[in-house]
Amino acid sequence: MNNLIFSLRAFFKKNNTYSNRRENLYLSMECLIDLGYKIQDIKNLKKKHIDILVQLWKKQQTHIYVIGERIEDLRWLTNKIGKARIVERDNIGYGKEFDITCPYCNTKAELVSGNVIYPYRIDLENSFYYLCSHCNAYVGTHKESKYPLGMLANENLRKMRLLVHRSMDQLWKSKMMTRNEVYSLLAYEMNIKKEETHIGLFDLEKCSMALDIISAYKEYISYVQDQIRDAYTYQQEIKISMALKNKN
Repeated sequence: MNNLIFSLRAFFKKNNTYSNRRENLYLSMECLIDLGYKIQDIKNLKKKHIDILVQLWKKQQTHIYVIGERIEDLRWLTNKIGKARIVERDNIGYGKEFDITCPYCNTKAELVSGNVIYPYRIDLENSFYYLCSHCNAYVGTHKESKYPLGMLANENLRKMRLLVHRSMDQLWKSKMMTRNEVYSLLAYEMNIKKEETHIGLFDLEKCSMALDIISAYKEYISYVQDQIRDAYTYQQEIKISMALKNKN
């Protein structure tokens, strides 16, 4: 195992975090290795390494939201290891394209607390959202970083994204597939990168595509299960019939 990856793995043993962040950080370190950097430990990371990663991802035409999320995860890591200065304090330091704007009117979104969006939900008053009050478009944020969970959405798109979430949850919670497999299925069928298969990035068209794919797959799984059940029942009937004949 590469020393840089080993040091990151050791870091995670003492600093637990959610799986998507771990995946992003492993990917970032692997990118540096592929670029030829001989970094022995995450504590040896420098500003130039972060800058080159952002440049690489832009060159690869990775979705700006995905790049921003990776930067946020690198910021979290470097804060933990005492090297916060090597990552810009705000993503916009890497370019104006990282500014959080409304996709409907292109104005800058405002970061607001949960009681602005849901004034009657006391449980959400400590949550944060990016809001465009003019378009009534908003999106939630990660608890720790306050980075948006996707692109701002109006009421119609929010409803569609919720339907996609519910359909996906039904699929993996039924144990027909794992959660990771559901995302892989959508990425393949929709012809998009897996790391960009975020429901928070889906527009109305992609939401409709996702719902159709999940629905078709559920029907297929149901058909296969029926066929297996019928085959099992037929085998049991044959066994009973043979047993009766032998008895007679």
